[in-house]
Amino acid sequence: MWGNCNDGLKNQNEMGVDCGGVCKPCRITCTKNDDCGKTHEEFAICIENEVYRPLVEYDCLSPWEVNSTCRIRKRFILVDHCGASEGCVKTKVEAECVDKGLVCTWTDC
Repeated sequence: MWGNCNDGLKNQNEMGVDCGGVCKPCRITCTKNDDCGKTHEEFAICIENEVYRPLVEYDCLSPWEVNSTCRIRKRFILVDHCGASEGCVKTKVEAECVDKGLVCTWTDC
């Protein structure tokens, strides 16, 4: 029989590269989206003069397969558009629209 379990090739009777068949069992990365991580929101951030909240979502690609992989997606949800007299600033934890007269309270001016 040609090949071995450490040659970096899918040969012999392997199910994946150097795994399955005569080699060690193959690892399945994920069977469902939750195996990759839980959907969650992160702290709000400023982008230009708007407040956005990142939403992180996970997808299991090719579930139950030897070549299954996890993909992370981050999208930004508009929370607030700061008005002409406001500026978007990152406070202690979150970003928010603050009156421009108070911006120096939160940032180094």
